[in-house]
Amino acid sequence: MRNLKKFIGIFAWALGSCSNDGPPKSLVNLYGVSGGINVIQSFPENGALDVNLDSDFSIILDERVDAYSAISENFEIFNDSGDRIGAKLVSTKFVPHPQDPNRSVSKVSVSLPGGVYLLPNRTYTFHWGETNPAIATAENVNALGIQSIFGDRLRAGNIEFTTGESFRNSALVSPSLEVLSVSPGRSLGRGSSFRFNASLGDLLNRSSANSYLTVRPKSEIRIHFSEPIVDLESEYTLEQHGLSELSPTPIDQFGHMGVFTFSKDTQFDRVFKDFADSPFDQWIQFRNSLSQRLQGKVRTENRRRTLIFELDQTCSPAHLCEYPEWPGSVVIVVLRDLKAWQTQKTLKDNTHIFGFVHFPGFRFNSGVIFNSIFGNPGGGGT
Repeated sequence: MRNLKKFIGIFAWALGSCSNDGPPKSLVNLYGVSGGINVIQSFPENGALDVNLDSDFSIILDERVDAYSAISENFEIFNDSGDRIGAKLVSTKFVPHPQDPNRSVSKVSVSLPGGVYLLPNRTYTFHWGETNPAIATAENVNALGIQSIFGDRLRAGNIEFTTGESFRNSALVSPSLEVLSVSPGRSLGRGSSFRFNASLGDLLNRSSANSYLTVRPKSEIRIHFSEPIVDLESEYTLEQHGLSELSPTPIDQFGHMGVFTFSKDTQFDRVFKDFADSPFDQWIQFRNSLSQRLQGKVRTENRRRTLIFELDQTCSPAHLCEYPEWPGSVVIVVLRDLKAWQTQKTLKDNTHIFGFVHFPGFRFNSGVIFNSIFGNPGGGGT
């Protein structure tokens, strides 16, 4: 009977909160909820605008929390495309109750690792509470939710907020053009990072704490830079006529980017070490020689601070216009020969590489397929 109840609970969770469209929107209504632990304050506040790109996130609860239950698996951050942000750092501490300073309650803070930032002018959802039962085991019961030291549980909930274009930390200045954030994706190599020897599957392992994955098969790739970017082809035009956005351009006509499908067993250095320092024309030959390069269009927005790649809706053969599904393959993105429009800074060692795993999540066709629960126990992601 206990196993039957657990199965029913998992099935209800799958129907109610796991889809290909990100977090369930019905959860945005938190304060004043009775029963269990309640959220009494959050940062950012629900509906906040112009949130800094390097912000942390926090909630204050009306009870003291068991710190062993406030783990990263019980928090998720989604962007407005439904993509999940990656690795998170979680900490807890006791603070005075905002309305009753003589009483201690818990504040839980969630931050992104160093070098990972939110994208500008996007709406995000910060979600907490019960998480995916697929990653909860008898040895890891805390992954089923956050609870107080008295055993009360925090109901699932979230807030929504919108970013601006500023950073809280004014010291984020670099002598090179920086890739501040990618979505989806995890940065893999810049310069000396090309020298390490590891398989792409090890670097982009969806079951690890550093998983980066998307559940949307046509998710756009967004790369946010520290300064407006210019490519070699449009540099003269911009100098003569001022800054303008890059209009949608087939990626094969934009020599500064490649999006590839590789086997998870491919060794990173065997693929990339030879072209890291190669001239631009040799890089183009290398890129065009790879048959598994994905097809789509490239454009910019946010006055050339954000570069966007979108897959073709249809192309031939079809596998070149869709992301491959884990566990067989990974997606790798390479940027080359871009520089800042005004300062002329270049990418560190002129190249930036990142990648992600495409994990399809739940499917409900021709019956119920619990591929996330029973076939592929999951982790975090972007």
